[in-house]
Amino acid sequence: MAGRRPGCRAAAAASESEFAISRSTAPRSRSGQRGLSAARLAQSVYAEKKCVKCNDCEKVFSQSSSLTLHQRIHTGEKPCKCVERGKAFSQRSSLVQRQRIHTGEKLHECKECRKAFAQKAHLVRHLRVHTGEEPYECKVCRKAFSQFAYLAQPQRAHTGEKSYECIERGKAFSNRSSITQHQFTLARSLRNAMSVGRRLFSLHAYLTVHQQMPAGERPYECKECGKAFSQNSHLAQQQRIHTGEKP
Repeated sequence: MAGRRPGCRAAAAASESEFAISRSTAPRSRSGQRGLSAARLAQSVYAEKKCVKCNDCEKVFSQSSSLTLHQRIHTGEKPCKCVERGKAFSQRSSLVQRQRIHTGEKLHECKECRKAFAQKAHLVRHLRVHTGEEPYECKVCRKAFSQFAYLAQPQRAHTGEKSYECIERGKAFSNRSSITQHQFTLARSLRNAMSVGRRLFSLHAYLTVHQQMPAGERPYECKECGKAFSQNSHLAQQQRIHTGEKP
């Protein structure tokens, strides 16, 4: 074996090169072709799924069912209706959450305090009370909040936006609490004005009766003691003294 001749080595090398060329040029097996066609089919299906696009806002979805749900935003279609109150929803998941309000079902429980919630989003918001997480930060003053709704108030203070307007006075406010306090002040002022108005009306009525009465005339006489009065209300008070009636 160690003494193989040069001619044998050349023949062996030639046969190996021919075998390598034949492997590279040989047709693929059916299983290989089947695997290649399956991969191409999967790629084409994936490409088709990615091409599902909304004609209204150009948003792209991977599934036609997702596009159908999305299009209800533009059409306003709400096929899922609550039997209890008749309120309609565009998605079944929203209807299920609504029904849990009526049934009182609360599947999402906090492991820290055992408080339960009907929606998972409410549980996530509640957990921030225990963790102290404040993911919503104001970019102007860097103040952070646990809820997005709390972030809107300081942002309006920075921008000067006043979205809450009083219909009575036309005065605008940046947050709901300020307009609530303003409306409470208006209501209290109105009650005070009405109270003053009632007193003024009573005095005006008394003055009118007094002016219509001739000077010194007292037509209302008590049958018990013979005392006379200029007004019927005064006579009624006198009669209660005799009868002992307490109004």
